[in-house]
Amino acid sequence: MDKILEKIREYGVMPLVTLDDPQDAYVLGRALTDCSLPIVEITFRSGAAEEAIRILRSTYPDMLVGAGTVLDADMAERAIKAGAQFVLAPGMNPGMIEYCLEEEIPVFPGCMTPTDLGQAQNLGLKVVKIFPFMQLGGIPMLKAISAPFGKMEFLATGGINDENLASSLAFPRMAACGGSWLIKKEKLRKGDLEGLKSDINRTLTAMLGLRFAHLGINYGMEAAKTLEQILNVQTLWGQTSGFTGDYVEAVKTAGQGKNGHIAVGTCDIGRAIFYLQRKGFGIQTESVKKNEAGHILAAYLKEDAGGFAVHLLQETLN
Repeated sequence: MDKILEKIREYGVMPLVTLDDPQDAYVLGRALTDCSLPIVEITFRSGAAEEAIRILRSTYPDMLVGAGTVLDADMAERAIKAGAQFVLAPGMNPGMIEYCLEEEIPVFPGCMTPTDLGQAQNLGLKVVKIFPFMQLGGIPMLKAISAPFGKMEFLATGGINDENLASSLAFPRMAACGGSWLIKKEKLRKGDLEGLKSDINRTLTAMLGLRFAHLGINYGMEAAKTLEQILNVQTLWGQTSGFTGDYVEAVKTAGQGKNGHIAVGTCDIGRAIFYLQRKGFGIQTESVKKNEAGHILAAYLKEDAGGFAVHLLQETLN
């Protein structure tokens, strides 16, 4: 169960999908795997759920497939027999929760109050769903009701979108966020693979905040002088390099890369590393820099881009 929970944390975002036709599971799974986001919650709001879960598990064996809107133990049994690897519920149902735990299936019941959280804790749960998250008050509400439960983690659903996803995940005990905004039903019905992938990639970019941060130039002191004249700025020098303006770092000697490096900023470097690894990129483990608390600040990829090394840089979420 811990391995599944760890993957959910690393993915960060979980699409919630209600299928009317189980055959739509084929294009859904293709879109998610093509975008390196192989996770989905299939809700039991339609009769297509069980067959859709079977299709996803058999066609995309590396995908993490959960069942949502599970109301009781009988429904949980059907979901698990269909192949669901985790279960989510809109509320607290001790019988359903105990059944899932007996089957060693992670279960995330919906909680709205400290009483719910206390009940979940008494049942031995470490992660619960907060629903409807934004309607209940978002992060300020979660900080208030979760304060007595210092080790509890959360999955937030309800009102999450591209605009508030990154800020919601910034809460230290937020395991992941989910919702139906990510997969547009009309695109799924039409089999619009490229449209679905465009939406998924937009959400991943919003979650990770990936952006060009700066360009580093090896032996860049002469380049800095030239750019000072062009940009009418002064280089702010440190011990090993200096910044000419906001986007050019002049490295005094030979740094990483044949020509220098490209820094890519992200608001969530841990999940960005996991995302890029899913896409086939490698991380130079010896290049990983951490702060005193053990949080990653920077890391170089094994791959370069046109003679420039590429490194991820943790940035503060605005």
